Amino acid sequence: MEWQEEQSGAAGAGAASALDFTVENVEKVLHQLYYDPNIENTNLAQKWLMQAQVSPQAWHFSWQLLQPDKVPEIQYFGASALHIKISRYWIDIPTDQYESLKAQLFTQITRFASGSKIVLTRLCVALALLALSMMPDAWPCAVADMDSPVDGQGCCLALLELLTVLPEEFQTSHLPQYRKGLVQTSLAVECGAVFPLLAQLLQQPSSPSCVCQKVLKCFSSWLQLEVPLQDCEALIQAAFAALQDSELFNSCVEAINGDMETSHGICCIAVALGENHSWALLDQVEHWQSFLALVNMIMFCTGIPGHYPAVYQQVYRPVYFQLVDVLLHKAQFPSDEEYGFWSSDEKEQFYIYRVDISDTLMYVYEMLGAELLSNLYDKLGHLLTSSEEPYSWHMEALLYGFQSITETINVNYSDVVPGLIGLIPRISISNMQLADTVMFTIGALSEWLADHPVMINSILPLVLHALGNPELSVSSVSTLKKICQECKYDLPPYAANIVAVSQDVLIKKIHKTGQCIWLMQVLGFLLSPLQVEEILKNLHSLISPYVQHLEKLAEEIPNPSNKLAIIHILGLPSNLFTTLDISHHDDDHEGPELHKLPVPQGPNPMVVVLQQVFQLIQKLVHIFAHEPAHFPPIEALFLLITSVTLTLFQQGPRDHPDIVDSFMQLLAQALKQKPDLFLSVFQCAVLALKFPEAPTVKASCGFFTELLPRCGEVESVGKVVQEDSHMLLIAVLEAIGGQASRSLMDCFADILFTLNKHCFSLLSMWIKEALQPPGFPSAHLSPEQKDTFSQQILHEQVNKRRVKEMVKEFTLLCWGLHGTDYTADY
Repeated sequence: MEWQEEQSGAAGAGAASALDFTVENVEKVLHQLYYDPNIENTNLAQKWLMQAQVSPQAWHFSWQLLQPDKVPEIQYFGASALHIKISRYWIDIPTDQYESLKAQLFTQITRFASGSKIVLTRLCVALALLALSMMPDAWPCAVADMDSPVDGQGCCLALLELLTVLPEEFQTSHLPQYRKGLVQTSLAVECGAVFPLLAQLLQQPSSPSCVCQKVLKCFSSWLQLEVPLQDCEALIQAAFAALQDSELFNSCVEAINGDMETSHGICCIAVALGENHSWALLDQVEHWQSFLALVNMIMFCTGIPGHYPAVYQQVYRPVYFQLVDVLLHKAQFPSDEEYGFWSSDEKEQFYIYRVDISDTLMYVYEMLGAELLSNLYDKLGHLLTSSEEPYSWHMEALLYGFQSITETINVNYSDVVPGLIGLIPRISISNMQLADTVMFTIGALSEWLADHPVMINSILPLVLHALGNPELSVSSVSTLKKICQECKYDLPPYAANIVAVSQDVLIKKIHKTGQCIWLMQVLGFLLSPLQVEEILKNLHSLISPYVQHLEKLAEEIPNPSNKLAIIHILGLPSNLFTTLDISHHDDDHEGPELHKLPVPQGPNPMVVVLQQVFQLIQKLVHIFAHEPAHFPPIEALFLLITSVTLTLFQQGPRDHPDIVDSFMQLLAQALKQKPDLFLSVFQCAVLALKFPEAPTVKASCGFFTELLPRCGEVESVGKVVQEDSHMLLIAVLEAIGGQASRSLMDCFADILFTLNKHCFSLLSMWIKEALQPPGFPSAHLSPEQKDTFSQQILHEQVNKRRVKEMVKEFTLLCWGLHGTDYTADY
């Protein structure tokens, strides 16, 4: 474009003489940012790239970085540079070049409709900013021009993405006040071109679910502009009609109602006072003016428009950064010598304290955003380049901060993470706590690695090396499992090495049974994308030693020792097969990133392995849920297992929580595969809910969440639920009331949610009666609080998260902790 060269030659002459911002140099520096192990070089690369993005030359190299032969990371940088130039340097663009810039952005968006999603979104934001800058004079029909007919699902989704980000960018734009009013008026008029299209797509029977979800999100975005109700009446009706679709239900509710929780929170205290103590207030006739003042307060709160506290945020940001420094200081381990004298209870309390710090850092991130990650990254870089010793505990605490945030926050668009990935291999590991935290930090970044597979090569050797250290068993195996689960389609080049290292540590018995099982699941994820012959080759290498060992054990006289060994050996391939998936399926990627597995050719690897060991394991079970010929022996075996376990329950199961745990998991799996295998084990599962062992309780809760949805499908299940649901509800309420650990409340909330969704009539009949006795499930509860809880539960059949919040609040009331300092951490 002509204006690109003009700007480069005029305003950028000085910068160009100092730094040559060419396409070739940009690509070289990006490579340096991602791959250079030297922290000083990566810091310089990051600063240089930031200068490049704001330079006049960015108008020129951005388009070239978007070429199809570039990798997504480079394309994304090009799209980001365009976005920055349009948002910050709009005034530099000659008016006669508006149309050319607009046309090129449209072309790129069309091309990336089947390309990288993150690049597409960034281009859509750039075009949206261009439209907002040109409306209404230079581009009066911007929305109508975007709202053009498209062919294909990809182009349709790209169009909806563009229409979605337009009002969102308007909300966050820094337009002058007079311009903002003009643009908002123009957008309100142009919604007449958007809503008919959205209604048409939502009502079309042929529209796939992903398109309908995008339509509803787009609708929600435009409603932020305070569109008159009559202008979107047809679309609202279409959204109501779509409520019948379970996949679209939540999106429809959000589009129609907006964020009701926020508005409720503004006046919840005043409302609760009026609702819970209305008679007490009305009885005090002489104080009628105070009661009327409360009513007016509620009305006033309801009518107040929300205002984002931008001023307060700026004032208190330094305080939050100081808080981060204090928390990370307190999260540091003591010296090895001091830590060695700590008791196991002290170490456990310190672990819990660090978890609380982790939760707090996550909330602080909501305030500080990406700037917090940059702050932590700068501190890490300083420690690595500092000559001060020792620094390992500072380093560990900073990595723990990164891990705390990246475990729960989407950091896929963070500019800091590439530098962090490059920095990790340079850390000198001086103790096991630091090594553990390094592993867990890598595991927390596994989703980021899935979107940036070029970085796997720099990080995977660290994990494989740690796999051979028994002191890093949990952290290394769990991290490798996350990487293989998230990045499995990008791991075939590394498969041989991962299999070799895994097989070596299994043979050397470095890990305990739990980690061996995880490692087999890792191998299942890893082998899934390979060709069948490659899978069979690896399975033969992995399984054959265990088959040979099993043959020897089968010939021995049964005894407790070889029984445990047999169970361990059978558990290994069993867990590998839980994650090995050779069926033809698509991953969630789009366009060129789409991974399509070939239709499997040849024998199923699992069948081949079973043929090798079938003679040895005739008296174990393999459930073939879709092959009727095998039903009689499977049912007979299932009856036998259930009968033996029920006998154990009658004798007293408290000494065998592991058996109860496994039995509950077996029942849940059986219900998934074949609900009519269900037998009368309801009471056993209720009893298991009262165990103190968390895994047993979780397994029992999982059994009920699988069972209850079947009560309308399977007559025998419905009958048992009808007869014994009251007993189940009592057990759940007792647990919530204080008999179970507060860490298990989400599991019990799942049961209440499932009861309400699939057995509403039973729950509505029993819950108020169950809560009626005084002091049940806790002496801290008032009748009003119990009645409020039952009403809240019965009114929520859609949002599981809200039910979990209700249960957590209720259990705090039961423990007498509601309103205390503990509440903030719970």
